[in-house]
Amino acid sequence: MSEQKLIYSALNSIMLELNHLGKDQVNQAQRFNFRGIDDVYNTLHPLLAKHGVFTTSKILESSRREVVTRKDSGEKTTNWVVLRVEYTFHALDGSSLSTEVEGEAMDSGDKATSKALSMADKYALIQVFKIPTDD
Repeated sequence: MSEQKLIYSALNSIMLELNHLGKDQVNQAQRFNFRGIDDVYNTLHPLLAKHGVFTTSKILESSRREVVTRKDSGEKTTNWVVLRVEYTFHALDGSSLSTEVEGEAMDSGDKATSKALSMADKYALIQVFKIPTDD
């Protein structure tokens, strides 16, 4: 019989203590509700710390291109970044569990990569912990 790895019980313990996280923020421009990355971090951080779990990330693939977008004020060049990121969840005994997600973002300045990383991280956490949106 194989030895129990701490990462599995730690992730399960976090899921048991995790409350729902509503989509309480509103995107005014496109009119939809969402959970922001800060909401996810603020909810999970105390539980990750309590159960001795931390994450690392590795960008597996990255693509970047410029696209022209149209707004009322005319055309604008926007950076479009798509990343495939591997997130690994580590426990204190050295055991780990990895998952891969994509993050995609557009930005007219220098923040497209940061936004894509935030999206990838948020969805890795939501998917691994199956964070519910309401009671």
